[in-house]
Amino acid sequence: MAARSKIVTVATVPGTGRLSLSHHAVERYIERVRPGLGFLHAVDDLRGLLQRCGRRVDRPAWISDDEDSIDRHREACEDLWIAVGEDVVFVVVKPDRDIMVVVTCLARGHISDAARLYRGERRRTRAAELRYRRASRRDGRSVRETAVGLQAHQDPAD
Repeated sequence: MAARSKIVTVATVPGTGRLSLSHHAVERYIERVRPGLGFLHAVDDLRGLLQRCGRRVDRPAWISDDEDSIDRHREACEDLWIAVGEDVVFVVVKPDRDIMVVVTCLARGHISDAARLYRGERRRTRAAELRYRRASRRDGRSVRETAVGLQAHQDPAD
């Protein structure tokens, strides 16, 4: 829950008010927007960026409906969106009337490590299936026979 997040600093966004920046939001900003930036420099950078360029917006169309970082807070809090440019948005929750906490940073085109691993695994699986199909067509064997043959060929016990 956002109320338990470690608060790092506070930024004032014109037209929105004072926002508390969570540790997690700063980490995601570094990961997704400014890789290689040190944590303390990222805090200063983020605070200044929000104060100069932050604006309240509706949920951007490029954010998927199953975004984990948003769904975690949706039931308990009203969520707000603060955009910095067209490609970076911050999710802000209001656990109560007086507190607004930036819980994460999302960037257009960024995918999580888990999603990247899943896509890579799917790509490797599809590539292997295509190799088996091509080999079976070439040799006139079924895909199953080709797969068993390739497996036996690679097995050093035989």
